[in-house]
Amino acid sequence: MSHLKFIIFIALLCVSQSYAQLYAPFRPSPPPKQNVWAFFIMGTDGSGSKDLRTAMLSGIQAQEAPPAMDAKKSPLTAALYSAALPGLGQSYAQDWSLSWKSLAFAGAEVSLWVIYASYIHWADNRTARFEQYADANWDVTRYVDWIIQWQSQLNAGSTWSRDQIIVNPNAANPWDRIDWTRLNQCEEEIAQAVGNGFTHRLPPRPQQQYYELIGKYPQYGGGWNDASGFTPGNILTDNVSPNFLIYRDMRGGANEMYNIARTASLVIVANHVLSALEAAWEVSRANRTVEARAELRPVMRGGGFVEFVPHVDVKLRL
Repeated sequence: MSHLKFIIFIALLCVSQSYAQLYAPFRPSPPPKQNVWAFFIMGTDGSGSKDLRTAMLSGIQAQEAPPAMDAKKSPLTAALYSAALPGLGQSYAQDWSLSWKSLAFAGAEVSLWVIYASYIHWADNRTARFEQYADANWDVTRYVDWIIQWQSQLNAGSTWSRDQIIVNPNAANPWDRIDWTRLNQCEEEIAQAVGNGFTHRLPPRPQQQYYELIGKYPQYGGGWNDASGFTPGNILTDNVSPNFLIYRDMRGGANEMYNIARTASLVIVANHVLSALEAAWEVSRANRTVEARAELRPVMRGGGFVEFVPHVDVKLRL
């Protein structure tokens, strides 16, 4: 359980640190202080009108130009950020319209890691339980005795004896009493007879395939402690003992959980790839923008006349 908590803690810590900038307000800089228009009180004779026109022109022309377009951001950088931590590339774009995507990719990342860690933890626990069940109910020396008992029917040419395979009968554990090389040679010899159901060679305990085979193939049915009536004919009909079936279900349940965890790991990879591609596309799209600005510009005409002329500025960034 501590292993599961540690994995979840690390995932949450990494993601929370990486996405902290999602909540930083990307507020635009305050607009520059605008010039204040000054109007002069003109006398009844029109005095001061020239000063008024001059002040108007200087005030209008002194207005600061519109801010330059933001510098382009790198699609590659955005893709690398999101490839490392999904959603981070969208945050790099500093576009609030993408914040929901950042949170979606980040939330998926955390959720998938929690699913993966949880199912790995549960599968490991089930594996430990079915291995304990196997050690308590399946005995490799019982399996050897069953082979020796039925070898003439399994393969008439087989002449193995118990002492050739069980070489250390006083060992505490059944699996330590076996010469595994000779056991595999015996299985190989019996398998030469076609149609007896012998298809595999048992690897030594505690290899994963050891626990896999004894609960998967009826060939090993004679090693279970409730298989006293098990015969070579039962191999071909899959007529195995209750303990064999219980163990098969236990092992199958653990494998299903491992499969779910494996699927979650594949989706994690896909989440990284999709987030990277989406971030690169969004930044590329943001780099291709059009800005337009319309205004009235004062133009001094003859006779002291000021004309306001419409003007449009268009900026295109590819």
